[in-house]
Amino acid sequence: MTQHRGTRGNGARFVFAALALALLTACSSVPRQTALEPVYSGRLALSVQTTSPQSWSAGFELRGTAQRGELSLLSPIGSVLAHIEWDSQGARLQQGQRSELFPSLDALLEQASGTAWPATALFDWMQGRPTPVAGWELDWSQWATSGLLRAHRSQAPVTDLRLVLER
Repeated sequence: MTQHRGTRGNGARFVFAALALALLTACSSVPRQTALEPVYSGRLALSVQTTSPQSWSAGFELRGTAQRGELSLLSPIGSVLAHIEWDSQGARLQQGQRSELFPSLDALLEQASGTAWPATALFDWMQGRPTPVAGWELDWSQWATSGLLRAHRSQAPVTDLRLVLER
């Protein structure tokens, strides 16, 4: 994932969103998962308008559900920038040799991006279900033709999330 503007401090913050794009350490309490379904891949971009506006983009590979899964954020050449795993016991962010634990996927995403995400709804959205989330507007106009979804929050901090699924 590349950070375009501003900085948030520690390395976890550039992961947002992303899902956000970002999961589970305490290896004993949060084991690494394998063979999770469904599987999604594509690109995501997040911009957050704070006093120091920020935007990120990355390729992603996502496996699992809102309750249990893993997410890899990828550079333009396909190298893993960050790996996130989560389940009911918490979330772990792995960046190189550095690992950080969070109480939940929502907490990880908020810490990484500086704003709350509709993480549970994102899984519905990727399956083509426009689950409403208070404060968020969805633009599905290009979903059927190009797999592009845009979610916008006009409340502070103003946030714009774009997701393109490979089909």
